[in-house]
Amino acid sequence: MSTSGDVESTSSSLPGSAAGSPRSKVKFLCSHGGKILPRPADGHLKYVGGETRVVSVPRTITFTGIILYYNSFP
Repeated sequence: MSTSGDVESTSSSLPGSAAGSPRSKVKFLCSHGGKILPRPADGHLKYVGGETRVVSVPRTITFTGIILYYNSFP
């Protein structure tokens, strides 16, 4: 992976994982604009309102690479 924020890495550090295979990626749930509230029935927390997106990036990405990736969106 390059330091320019390129998230389409072709290498993988996991044995038996080909580039582009599900094991070569990690998925993050990114939520914003809502609130985390307790459920009335059992008190477990839930996310209410806002938007949630799933972002898939290579497992080999650095934290800086993730920040650069997220900052590339409008």
